[in-house]
Amino acid sequence: MRDALRRLLFSVDKEFHPPLSARRTPVDLTLTPLPTASADPPGEPWSYWRGVAQQSGVVLAEGDEPLGFLAFRPAEHLPTLGRTVAAHVTTIVVRHDRRGHRPAGRIYGHLLRLLATTPGASVATRTWTANTPHLHVLARLRFAEVHRILDARGPGQDTIYFERLAADPPREGP
Repeated sequence: MRDALRRLLFSVDKEFHPPLSARRTPVDLTLTPLPTASADPPGEPWSYWRGVAQQSGVVLAEGDEPLGFLAFRPAEHLPTLGRTVAAHVTTIVVRHDRRGHRPAGRIYGHLLRLLATTPGASVATRTWTANTPHLHVLARLRFAEVHRILDARGPGQDTIYFERLAADPPREGP
């Protein structure tokens, strides 16, 4: 399953802004190129994958094939928000042929249900202005925009932080 998750992540590398292959870690948004002295094949998100593989996660699968997954950092203090959240979702990926069938909502919904019994537990994530599919999922699940960094990912590409309490029932079902 681990190799299948890696292949899925690699298949969406360039859909992220900046691309995953241009980042050092899942929380890095640096717009400067990575050093070229790496032993990793150029243009592939190996460094990013190693960071994701060390995080907690939720996987939606049919048999041994992942349809999508999210990676999160539990009990993480987010300086941008000035508080600790129960789960900081750093990455969510859905297989191309499953998009539009709401797997992202199901994946987020599972994480929210896992944390729902913890009083005050919240889930936070971030995305960018032009990532409309993710923005729609977050709106459908009633995440609230809590912070925006203008032009953080380039001109017109804001980084937007979202958060919601896990105990609020999500609209998506399993």
